Amino acid sequence: MPKTHQGSVELKHSFEDCHRWLSRSRTNRFAARGGGRFEALAYTAGKGPHKGEKVIRFLKKGREFARAYTCCWGHDRNCGGTQIGVLCTALDATMQMEDS
Repeated sequence: MPKTHQGSVELKHSFEDCHRWLSRSRTNRFAARGGGRFEALAYTAGKGPHKGEKVIRFLKKGREFARAYTCCWGHDRNCGGTQIGVLCTALDATMQMEDS
């Protein structure tokens, strides 16, 4: 089993900025490097060790396959060891394009 929060990715926007942007944005469909398509949604965790914390949920065809909390942001893997770096990078890049 991989270690949690393994590796790092360089992101221009903070988790808080991304969560806020997703909360207000109509854009929630993205393409990761390599062409994989996914949705990202801003939520507040309702249960578990992160209950009450902000979370970004990543979905494919309406089903969650990964999530990122503040502590996971900027890492290649989240708390559960799921690879999220490429997903966070795609979100960050889309935000940068809209900043321009």
